[in-house]
Amino acid sequence: MSTKTKKATKKSTKKSTKAPATQKSSGVVDTIHSRAMLVTLSVSAFQARRFDRKVTEKVNREYAADEHAGRYNKHLFGGTKHAPSHSAVLSAASAARQIHYDNTLPWNDEGWRLLPTSNYFVYQEQMREVRERFERAVRTFIEDYPNLKRAITYLTHPALGVNNDF
Repeated sequence: MSTKTKKATKKSTKKSTKAPATQKSSGVVDTIHSRAMLVTLSVSAFQARRFDRKVTEKVNREYAADEHAGRYNKHLFGGTKHAPSHSAVLSAASAARQIHYDNTLPWNDEGWRLLPTSNYFVYQEQMREVRERFERAVRTFIEDYPNLKRAITYLTHPALGVNNDF
């Protein structure tokens, strides 16, 4: 999980026109550069899902459906109730995204968002806490992974071939 910041600027193909700056009583020019910064968030986590081509083909054949009508994806750990350590990783990743969206405003289509400088320290503290939570959850999941992989063989039918998906 990572966050990046950069100076709030917007590139334009038009002739450069600066937004009018306002003069504060202290004499400091007040612009977007002093009021906001651009931030982006990158979070990735193992989703523990696998596309099952055989089951998809079987269902499409049995129901005479078009080959693109549906897709069957297996939950490799049998769902969230069987893998609380994996659920904790996904929950922390989701919390990080929610904090990011709650504290920022959309800026462009590449994922950069506008963070008011007045909210910078609150944002940083919240993101630090959720990052620690995410990293703890990942460590726990890594320790638990061999047990989860062994346990899944008892939860599924051998024909599903789950062991081949890990």
